[in-house]
Amino acid sequence: MGQFIAQEGIGSALQVEFEAIVEKLQLAGRLQIRRVILESDSALAIVTINNYFSDLSRFGLLVEDVKFVAELVSPCTCAKIL
Repeated sequence: MGQFIAQEGIGSALQVEFEAIVEKLQLAGRLQIRRVILESDSALAIVTINNYFSDLSRFGLLVEDVKFVAELVSPCTCAKIL
């Protein structure tokens, strides 16, 4: 993933995507929605979430936030939209 972070603009766009996902999952939790299909046009965000392993990088911690909040509204499915 390091090669993506080094590219201009990718890091900040991915960070914003993860933050938006967390915000929407928190909203689903507040609304007591218990089954969520998370769709995003960011293939990188969805691949990172679905293939996540322990990572203490800046983005790893954001993905951990996504996974934690997603567990609160489980089941949560992550999919790329076209």
